[in-house]
Parts: sequence; structure tokens; C-alpha cells
Amino acid sequence: MSLKYPTTSKTLLDKIASGDEISWDEFYQKYSPIVKAIACFKGLNEVDADDICQQVMMHFFKQSKTFKFDPGIAKFRTYLGRIVSWKIVDYYRKKREKLSEKLDAVPVDAELDNFYMNEWRKVIISEAEEELKSRVSPKTFQAYQLYAVQG
Repeated sequence: MSLKYPTTSKTLLDKIASGDEISWDEFYQKYSPIVKAIACFKGLNEVDADDICQQVMMHFFKQSKTFKFDPGIAKFRTYLGRIVSWKIVDYYRKKREKLSEKLDAVPVDAELDNFYMNEWRKVIISEAEEELKSRVSPKTFQAYQLYAVQG
């Protein structure tokens, strides 16, 4: 099964660049679970994953005023993914310097991998439900909720 990042609209990025706080909150709600899941997947504990998420969001927020989204050059997820990777590498570099040890590999176990995949599923299901809700009548959506979600 192939999972996808949530789609990021140019309009959302433009609103963030103009200082729209509601759009920033939408962006944070959409991407923070993904950033945290990636950090956990790379072996960080929950507290450190939260720190990485804050660093990534602060970095993007600082860059958002000058960031120009051009899907012809790269997908937004590529840009954000690089920020996440850099912050995780910095984390391990600082940790290695602090402990004076070499860090050859970050172990990933099946439990962590399952967690990562479940976080992706939550994001995808949430977006799909929002899309469904906008396309069908309230009664049809309620029927979906009662049958598919609540059993």
C-alpha cells in the first residue's frame, strides 16, 4: 500500500506567507503529525520528536515569507521532507557530540514502523472523510459514519 503526503495547495502557502494565522494553524494541524511520525520512525522518542516538529515548523515559518512554491521544480513534500531530515541529522549530530560516541545507524523496529504507517493512515482517512463530507448530503455522510466508522 502506498501512502501519500496530504496535498498542499499553493493558496494555503500564499496565505501563510501573507501572515494568515488560520492558514498557519491549518498547516500545522495537517503536517505536525507527519513530522512527528517521521521523527519517531527515525528512532526519536516522543519528546524529541515534538522538539524536532517545533524546529521544523519554526524553520518553515521563518522561510514562509520568502518561500515560493513552484510544483514544476519540486513537490512541497520534497522541500518539507528535506527540512525534517536536516533537523533529525542535526539532532543526532548534537547527541553524538554530547555523548562523544559514533552513531552508525538508527535502529527501526517493526513496532515503530507500524506506528509510522498508522499515523499516515490517520491523515489520509481524515482528508478522505473531509472530502466525502463536502461531496455528499449530511444524511449520506451520517450513514457512512454510522455504518463504516461506528459499525
